[in-house]
Amino acid sequence: MTKNYWAYRIDKTNSDFFNKELQLGRLRQGWGYDEGQNLRNLSVNNGARRNIPMFQKVKKGDVLLIPHISGYNQLTLAVATEDWEKGYLFEINPILKDYGHIFPAQPEKIISKDHSAVSANLRRSLKNPSRFWSLNPYGEEIEHILKLSEYELNSTQPRNTMESIANESFKSLFKPQEFKKLIYENCIKKFQSAEWEKPLVEALQKLYPTYQVDAVGGHSEQLHGTDIKITIPGLFGQSYVIAIQVKDYEGTVPPNIIDQINKADYFTDENTKVIEKIIVITRAEKEKNKNLLNYSDVKFVFLEELKELLSEAGQTILGLDTK
Repeated sequence: MTKNYWAYRIDKTNSDFFNKELQLGRLRQGWGYDEGQNLRNLSVNNGARRNIPMFQKVKKGDVLLIPHISGYNQLTLAVATEDWEKGYLFEINPILKDYGHIFPAQPEKIISKDHSAVSANLRRSLKNPSRFWSLNPYGEEIEHILKLSEYELNSTQPRNTMESIANESFKSLFKPQEFKKLIYENCIKKFQSAEWEKPLVEALQKLYPTYQVDAVGGHSEQLHGTDIKITIPGLFGQSYVIAIQVKDYEGTVPPNIIDQINKADYFTDENTKVIEKIIVITRAEKEKNKNLLNYSDVKFVFLEELKELLSEAGQTILGLDTK
């Protein structure tokens, strides 16, 4: 049977938790905070559907490369111990109240991203913003890393010694959870209602530099119900649009909040297709608004996910490696 190679991204803000789970043979994944997000009986989407490819494609013996799970700038190579369709479990962590998707895998090797055995092409592939993608073009390189001894993994000089030292030194000072909390709190103090458009456009431009991100609110918003429009180029002149509406709400959000964003189909024509509608709610908690998750055609970003987005954008602006 052909072995495949995959990249698998985690929520870095809880990397210690993910790493401890992996040592026990459980590779966790996010957007698993509701029983309806069980991939065997999916009834609540809101991001969980993006885990279906890994559920269906990863087979026993496949290799997964996981950035940052064992430490900043570290790459962990793990091996699937069962076909993931067979070995998948759904158990929401009772403390973090998320990460219910559990896939069977065992860690094999840990290597610095700056190690000379990690090619520039493989490092470049890790800029992919997805949570899961194929690394088959680098299969031979990954197999070579798996064969390295612990001595070789730890003794070979990294490609950029000073860069590596600087990264490790900063890592000892940088506190991701405190940074995430502070950057969100400062945004809340400075931005109200429509003022959120500008910082969110800037954040999305930093995170997705190859996409076109535009603020499109204002007078024309009554036609398309969209504050931020992300345009992704396709083949043969085709474009794909992600439409985002920003709401500065807190507490319980009324169900009619979807009325505006549903107008985003205005952008659809023979060359353009709307592929996702998103409502960003700046102050409301997911836990208090689970009823909104029943809208399968609209994704909601509550304050928890907004904090993560702002944190990643802030780290990118500072030149830190967030991927």
